[in-house]
Amino acid sequence: MSSNYVRARSAFTASDGIIAADALHAQVAAATTITVVLDAIDFDDVQVTFRFRAPLSPAEEVALDAVIAAHDGVPLPTGGHVDSKGNPVFAPTFLSASEQARLEGYELVGAPGVTTILDIEVTTQMLVQGGQFWISGAVAGDMCHFSVVDKNNVLGLHTLHGLPLGTPIELVRYVKNYRLPPVPIYQDTIVMPTVAPVAPGLFLRCSLDAVAGGAERRVGMLYRWYIGS
Repeated sequence: MSSNYVRARSAFTASDGIIAADALHAQVAAATTITVVLDAIDFDDVQVTFRFRAPLSPAEEVALDAVIAAHDGVPLPTGGHVDSKGNPVFAPTFLSASEQARLEGYELVGAPGVTTILDIEVTTQMLVQGGQFWISGAVAGDMCHFSVVDKNNVLGLHTLHGLPLGTPIELVRYVKNYRLPPVPIYQDTIVMPTVAPVAPGLFLRCSLDAVAGGAERRVGMLYRWYIGS
């Protein structure tokens, strides 16, 4: 079981609350005081959750807070992906950039009675074609939604409407009010009728509305996308 440490986005003072999950993961892994492996970073509009494989010592928590305060919100120049040690992962390019297909998995953990959001920042122009998802522990009344949001004024909507950066603007909701059956484990495939272009700086969002009752819900997502436009 992971050991979770939650910090408010306001603690990211250097980046003014902007999170670059790939760079943040690498920065935590590079902190010599922190010896526990960081498995994942989840964040929503209010807080950031760090999921470590074991509890941190007091000194490691201090080091984590120092990394948080110094994080500048700039993504890794490689475009992105790191392993559990924070080392950049370079995908071999056997096909042209516009033809590369990828399957990439993520996990959302939600508590009963609240809405939990997982935002995945898009760092390269891509075409999304759907994917698969799994959920364990669903209770009757739970619902999932899949959408694309802009929090970085990529499309100029924040300027147009006078909204501060970081405010999520939902651009499209591809899956709305997917009612989850109350079974121990449920799986489904989402196939979109056409591929959808998503620009760098936007976010793929999964939202879980969990009703009260039951234990924590775990949602696994496997997105299928193509790199290019």
